Amino acid sequence: MTGMTDKQVTAGQNGRAALSALAAVAALVLLAGVALTVRGSDPAREPTFVSQPRAVTLTLVDGQTSTPTGRTRVPAGATVRTAPGGSAVLTTADREVLLGSDTAVTVVDGERQRLGQGLVMVDARRADALALEAGAGTVTSPRGAVIRVERGLLLRVASFRGDAEVQAAGRKASSTVTALHQVQVPYGGLPGRVTALALTRDGWERRFAQGLVSRDVDLNGLAAGLAADDRARSAVAVPAAFLTGDPVGAGELALSFLVARATGQDEQKVFAQVRSLRDEGGSWGVVAELVGASAVRVSGALDALPEVPLGTVLAGPDPVVAPAVTAAPVGGGSTPRPRPTGGVASPRPSATPAPSATPGPLAPVTEPLQSVIDAVVSALPTPVQSLVPAPLRTPTSLLPPLPPLPPLLP
Repeated sequence: MTGMTDKQVTAGQNGRAALSALAAVAALVLLAGVALTVRGSDPAREPTFVSQPRAVTLTLVDGQTSTPTGRTRVPAGATVRTAPGGSAVLTTADREVLLGSDTAVTVVDGERQRLGQGLVMVDARRADALALEAGAGTVTSPRGAVIRVERGLLLRVASFRGDAEVQAAGRKASSTVTALHQVQVPYGGLPGRVTALALTRDGWERRFAQGLVSRDVDLNGLAAGLAADDRARSAVAVPAAFLTGDPVGAGELALSFLVARATGQDEQKVFAQVRSLRDEGGSWGVVAELVGASAVRVSGALDALPEVPLGTVLAGPDPVVAPAVTAAPVGGGSTPRPRPTGGVASPRPSATPAPSATPGPLAPVTEPLQSVIDAVVSALPTPVQSLVPAPLRTPTSLLPPLPPLPPLLP
């Protein structure tokens, strides 16, 4: 027996209940304070740092200049300028803005920057939006986007991922640039028509969209091969009903048909879409991505044709067009009809590959195919150079070697 009365027991229980309720209220207040602190964080206050500087000058608001040699904080209002051939990376939280050669960017705050000249690549895949003032307009790249902005005679805005908003300077007019599209804005004018993206295949695009660039190289090699080989091209029978636009080159026409067939959809409808995107200036890799035709499927469409009498398109470091070799019949008889020795050397995971939208690095020419090429070249009077198109000259990378990032496109 404790000697406590019923009233004392009841009072104790009520006291403990009151304390528990008070503790619960205090916990809620604490959590609310934490939430308000998180919500109250201002992205504009996030500091910006310049890193990986190469031929870079940092100019403060008062005109003082310095030459960063490592990771350096950029005060608000300061300008980071790269010399011709230079480069740098501006980092704000998880967002990166890559500066190319002969480029000037002023850091207004954590949310706004100003492109005075040159070109930048905005990687906001894991960061808050950035408003970039660029003379003819302001470009807003939302969270998750990868945007390329070039300020030259015209303002060019290209989106590799996400939708960028372009607001014309001094105008209410704006334009939305969806993924794999671009727009140009004249100074003092309105944004032009949004068109399919034209690739440059430089170091930035290879870093952020290697699969897309590789696919573009493969398909351009195939188009060149079809244009150079009459009999191979003749195997691609484009229906007359498809030919409703302006005349184009034979190789261009044949590849348009193969891309349309590779989608497995209405061929005539997709063919018209392909021709429209190409007329806009879209690169082959971009066009194939937009209509849903991987390089592997395009290669399969070519291989499925009844006959491809002559010509093999190989994809190596540079596209090569090589004639096929037909062995002489043993013991006389008629010469067999030539058959292709291969198709587009797109990445093939197995003997019967599944369609893939992300081809890997270009495969080198295999030894058997190389021996065939050598045999044919040695038997012809034509110099070797005439059989190989001019090599693809990729512009020198505007950035120093950078660590690999997750692929941009699926």
